[in-house]
Amino acid sequence: MKLSRRHFIATTSAFSFVNFGTLASAQTVRVRRNFDTLRETDDDLLALKEGITQMKSRSSTDPLSWETQRRIHANWDWQHGGWRFFPWHRVQLESFEQIIAHLTGHTSFALPYWDWQQSRFVPESFFDTASPLYINGRALNPTVDVSLARWGRQQRFANLALDSFSTFVGSPRSSGRVENLGHNLIHMIVGGAMSSAENATEDPLFFLHHANVDRVWSTWHNNSVRPYPSDFSREAISGFQTPNGPRPIVFAGQILDTVSMGYTYDNPYPFPVFSVTATPPEGKTKREKISARDYFAMAKIEGEPTELSVDLPQEAINAIREDFDQELSIEATGVVRYGLKNLQSRVMKVIASAPEGGREGLPAPEPVVLIASAAFFHTPKPGHENGHEKHHDLGATFAFGDDIINLIGLSKGPITLTSSTIPGRGAETDTKPIATGLEFTLKVTRSKWI
Repeated sequence: MKLSRRHFIATTSAFSFVNFGTLASAQTVRVRRNFDTLRETDDDLLALKEGITQMKSRSSTDPLSWETQRRIHANWDWQHGGWRFFPWHRVQLESFEQIIAHLTGHTSFALPYWDWQQSRFVPESFFDTASPLYINGRALNPTVDVSLARWGRQQRFANLALDSFSTFVGSPRSSGRVENLGHNLIHMIVGGAMSSAENATEDPLFFLHHANVDRVWSTWHNNSVRPYPSDFSREAISGFQTPNGPRPIVFAGQILDTVSMGYTYDNPYPFPVFSVTATPPEGKTKREKISARDYFAMAKIEGEPTELSVDLPQEAINAIREDFDQELSIEATGVVRYGLKNLQSRVMKVIASAPEGGREGLPAPEPVVLIASAAFFHTPKPGHENGHEKHHDLGATFAFGDDIINLIGLSKGPITLTSSTIPGRGAETDTKPIATGLEFTLKVTRSKWI
């Protein structure tokens, strides 16, 4: 939910002296560490196991029970499919830490994270049937390399150095790249309870996966000078349980820095490298912008299509082809949307292609996959309308830039963006969902070395 500016200002001063709970008020900032670095006798790992065991033994109606955690995440609060994703799950994880610390007495407990790009196999502890970390039904086993799974190789999870707020975090009703790519794909690849928004927290791996996602946000935040939209900062996050009862409302703008919640990470998330830095001509040191032009394009919708297409503006394509070897760059952000019916567990995909092939006798360049996002959302229940039902569709943000310069320069004719869906693990039907939108904004910049 989002509160008015007046309510936000009035509440902030009153809330500023209310600490985030026992953990955040501790003198020492807790450090969340990579699960793979923990020994079996590590206090954080022992507390995690003991705490989960105690939570599972409690009545389903107990506010500190494992089932309560499932219900909280299953309850629709726009925590998926929009910019509430990051702050909502940050508060969820820190509330979970408070419960573990309270039940075990390990007051400095810090939730470990699973960095599935560095440690590409699910830790073996999660497959020990005698361990509280085990759950039956996962699609993965200890020998499956996540990076080799379908879509695991794609390089568009996020660019922590360059992504804008809307690309990285999203918008009120469209997910950013971190959520719709890395986050969603891991839920689908792990499978079992993790593949369902309603049941995902039944798998203890959920909390370690989301700790890593939170680490990605923390790294982007600490290295970003981009401001957060005021409407985002006023987003009110609530509905969580702590050892002291229901958690007071937290505003997204109050928890942008993890230290404000009493924790940090042992290592920042390493920046993905998506392109090689351009080498300047001899004697030149930097680029100076000469001009820039903005474009917008939207696919035309007729009937109930399962695929949509939209061309890059021909003026922009011509400029790039005429100056292919010079100093033109492009930067674009788009959104693809599909109706919810038949979408669950399918992959929304957008590709850029040159349908007329290569120029001057060259072979047709390979299409570029701009996004392949597993749909992960709360399934509407009959008689219980939620946010997705009201808006009827799910949106995912994608971005592209100089990575399609070669596609443009080595081809002839139009450059077409096409959306489609393909079945993922656990797809409910072979029937394709209806495409409800495909659009993008594009900036072409001309510069010179000086």
